[in-house]
Amino acid sequence: MDFKLLGAKGKSYRWPRLKRCPGCDGRLWGHGYAARYFEGLGEAMWVKRFRCADCAAVHTARPQTHWRRFWAGGQEMVHSLTVKLRENRWEAGFSRQRQQYWWQGLEKQLLRQGIVGAPSEGGLFQLVRQSIIAATHSMKYFEIRNGPEVPYLRFAFTPRVGWG
Repeated sequence: MDFKLLGAKGKSYRWPRLKRCPGCDGRLWGHGYAARYFEGLGEAMWVKRFRCADCAAVHTARPQTHWRRFWAGGQEMVHSLTVKLRENRWEAGFSRQRQQYWWQGLEKQLLRQGIVGAPSEGGLFQLVRQSIIAATHSMKYFEIRNGPEVPYLRFAFTPRVGWG
């Protein structure tokens, strides 16, 4: 995703339109925009929202590289957690407190999956392979769900309540 283009165009950025609700296959309507922050950018970016007329879910588009409710990209968070697991130190690129939050989320998701004991690389990568947001504290919104494949932009969406 071209963050410079998104920043320059703002709300006029051409987001792909979902044809049906990913949760219930219902009818979708445009639901305005939401300001979202991303790591390394000094200002919020406007991302497109859709609302399902049938189940009332609101789906927010965002770069596929970013997990819901996180400013940093998923790949960067997995790298940070891997460094902690391998070298027992925090990565220099992020604050210790943020990385501790991700670590606690990893522990919660491992327990939710029934993986007991100290976190391990195998457990971390098992979550990633299962499309689980490894660093989230949420017990409802833990799955990575991607939107449709389109030639000019890929995005993810936020699932509706009770999904999964």
